[in-house]
Amino acid sequence: MQVIQNIKPLDGITKKNCALSHFVINQRLEDCDKCLDRLVTMMQLAIKFQNDNHKSRILKLESRIASLKLEKQKILEVNSSNVIEMNNNINLEKILEEINSIKSQRLNLKIENNEINRLELALKLERDV
Repeated sequence: MQVIQNIKPLDGITKKNCALSHFVINQRLEDCDKCLDRLVTMMQLAIKFQNDNHKSRILKLESRIASLKLEKQKILEVNSSNVIEMNNNINLEKILEEINSIKSQRLNLKIENNEINRLELALKLERDV
């Protein structure tokens, strides 16, 4: 129960504003999962023993668990959007590398073509002389 109460909500987490490290995010996801597991255990004990103390604790924690579930969903969405964005960036980098490579090859071909044209012109001038 103490672990559940100690998890502070992540305020203002958005897809654009995500300065959390993956370690922190994964740690919070693990904490959320542990809390959810503990809540299930407490509910089972409360039902089994009809313990009013457990029932009152569960009522207090249910709203906190609901907010943790929402937070977990937001974190998962941010994680997935970060992965998509990272993949897009990697793809863009590959495309840019390929474009630069093509530009370089094109420049080399132009240089070769100019050299061939120069040699052909020199050959033609030699024949005319």
